[in-house]
Amino acid sequence: MDKTELRETLRCCFGQSGYGALFEIDEPDADGNDGCIGVSTPYVYPDGTVLGLYFWAKGDSILITDRGDFDFWINSALAGVRFPVDYEKSIARICHSSNVKFEQNEFQARCGPSDSLEWVIASTVQIIMEASCYMKSFGYPRNWTFQDDVADFLDARKVHCIRFLRYPKRFTDRADIDFHVKAGGVDSYVMALDAITPDDAVRKARLAVEKYQEMRHLMENGDQAQFVTLLDDIDYLYEWKDECYKMLEPLSAVAKWSEPDEFLKILKVEEEGGDFNDG
Repeated sequence: MDKTELRETLRCCFGQSGYGALFEIDEPDADGNDGCIGVSTPYVYPDGTVLGLYFWAKGDSILITDRGDFDFWINSALAGVRFPVDYEKSIARICHSSNVKFEQNEFQARCGPSDSLEWVIASTVQIIMEASCYMKSFGYPRNWTFQDDVADFLDARKVHCIRFLRYPKRFTDRADIDFHVKAGGVDSYVMALDAITPDDAVRKARLAVEKYQEMRHLMENGDQAQFVTLLDDIDYLYEWKDECYKMLEPLSAVAKWSEPDEFLKILKVEEEGGDFNDG
């Protein structure tokens, strides 16, 4: 079977299904040079993304895959959702009783000369839908933040901390702090700052200074407490202005995200952990 025959086979299959108009076969000039024919199906992932399938003629058989679209979907539409580390084993179990396999981050099925192409396509779609609903069950995506990156880093280094606590302020009701790390006998109150523009950087530095001033009563323990400002100098496209350092340094230690070991040193963290209990 050549590519032209494969295209005609797909047209006949979708036409016989009674809803062939809902399947959109790529035009010949959009197929690429790898012998693949792409098809947009009437099925969608839980977020509304259209499910696409890709077909190759392999001798007298037809290979059907999602070409890694499912893997791309869970890493984009579900970015920020925490999955079990062995989620691929669960997907393999979903595929177990079908002719569909999940290998190398893509679903694959093969339609032999004696198989019903309509049935193989339907079972492939069903498996992908079940797998996507399974992955969606772990939660809804949220916007990933610089604070999330810092939290992951501290967790990876086994640094125990309390996140997003509110502490009583001297002059107003309450104030937020990103992280409270207790290590080496020192309480570190950390603000993790990222920015989009130089003006945004100055604004966020000024807000951090205001919080430090409002919470300066936490420094009454002298050397046993400190404010720490962590600046994102990796994803931020500009350099943090001297103005930011001049505002922050009188009130807090300043660390750079590009120097994580120095950040841990400022926090008084040794090889492992802080002084908080896991519970």
